[in-house]
Formats: sequence, C-alpha cells, structure tokens
Amino acid sequence: MDFLDNIKDAYDNLAAKTSRLAVTILGIILLLFVCALIALGVHSCNQKKIAEVKREDFNTEDEFIPPSNIKLTEDYYFSREPKESWSQEEIEKWFSNPNTVNMNELKQANDVLVDEIIGAAP
Repeated sequence: MDFLDNIKDAYDNLAAKTSRLAVTILGIILLLFVCALIALGVHSCNQKKIAEVKREDFNTEDEFIPPSNIKLTEDYYFSREPKESWSQEEIEKWFSNPNTVNMNELKQANDVLVDEIIGAAP
C-alpha cells in the first residue's frame, strides 16, 4: 500500500503546484498511453506467421493435369491442332446464314452505337 500512498502524495503535490484540470488531462493521457502499449503487446503476440508459398517454374513439356473437381464435356479438348478451314460438317453444325431480320437488328444496334460515339459532333 505504500506504493499507492506514494502515487497519491505525488498527485497531491503536483495538483497543488498546477491546476487540477492540467493534472487530470495528464492522467488521462498517461492512462491512454498505457492502454495503447497493452493493446500493441497483445496484438503483436497474437500475429500468426504467413506460410510461404512454394513456387514452381512452369515447364511446357510437362503433361497437362486436368482439374479434379470440374466435369468436362466430351467436346472439351485439352489441346488441338488448328485447321486452315472448316469442314462441311462443321459449317453445317456451327454456321448459320443471317436473314434480313438479323441484318436489320444488327444495323440498328450499330447505328445506336455510332450515335453514342459521335454524339452531337459537327
């Protein structure tokens, strides 16, 4: 209890020499400083180290490993040779000739885009 009595006597002596408001503000600042030190100590003790990620260089000669959790369709190819042109079967499967309705819709959409780009330019 002697420690607390010494602190009280030091406070009373300081209060007698300076105004009570200044001593109170000094006490609050000291209390905040101690709380900040405690918070900093707790925060630095609880930090976990981040695991380092092992990097591997990419080698184009390695075999392709497909993802294990994704279902691939039959039409999915891991790699393919590009062709110069489509076969007749591919043309029939993927290409459709545009009709006049499609062409008019495309023209109107393009006109809208041109008007937005040009705006009120002279």
